[in-house]
Amino acid sequence: MNFVFSGGGTVYHDMGNLNCTFFTRKSGYDRRRNLDIVSKAIQSVSNLINVRVNERDDIVVNAGWDPKEAEIRAAI
Repeated sequence: MNFVFSGGGTVYHDMGNLNCTFFTRKSGYDRRRNLDIVSKAIQSVSNLINVRVNERDDIVVNAGWDPKEAEIRAAI
């Protein structure tokens, strides 16, 4: 478990969940930059994974993903 000093309370992470922490001064905090770092790291694992940060600052994985197309690309 992890205690969040920002007032968010206690956070529980299930097995297989990804948790990233960025330490910075408040003045240097840039949520979008941090999300871009994480999404680029996920994308670097495989070209078959479609990763992007949406307008709500959510990391979206495989939006519009077609599993048959992925199977075809994997077979090539």
